[in-house]
Amino acid sequence: MDKTNRIILALAVIFGMLGFLMSSYFMKDGSKLIGNEAPALNITLLNGQKLSLESLRGRPVLINVWATWCPPCIEEMPMLDTAHRAGEIHVIAIAHDERESVEQFLKKMNFAFDIAMGDSAPGFDASYEVPSTIPYSVVINSDGEVSAVKRGLMSKRELDEMIADAR
Repeated sequence: MDKTNRIILALAVIFGMLGFLMSSYFMKDGSKLIGNEAPALNITLLNGQKLSLESLRGRPVLINVWATWCPPCIEEMPMLDTAHRAGEIHVIAIAHDERESVEQFLKKMNFAFDIAMGDSAPGFDASYEVPSTIPYSVVINSDGEVSAVKRGLMSKRELDEMIADAR
């Protein structure tokens, strides 16, 4: 290998490593939340009821950010509903969407978990480090601490592990 090719190869490796490090920095996953007390959450649900995270202390909670236009969000919702109905975890789904779209979508579904609009929880996105990509889930253990954060589609195995860790 001549000197020019070695220089090109070295530069490719350096830029590849820099790209990886920068993407890790900019693609926040909320991991600094893990192990800390969950930020306060007082929210008005779609049905008009008020809900505070503090009122759920003593049981695991999963907060899921979703939208009707997000296929991975819709794909994981039945799994979250099953876990909520079984009493394994209390699910709060926060829609980052248009209210009318959410209401139309929910007319076709029979979810048992709590549903709210994103604008009904001022400061939620910042305090929970909600990224621009969804779905995004935060699991809070029975002691009120963040025990897991998941960006993107959640598998059943991942959900089961997060529930087990949150108890």
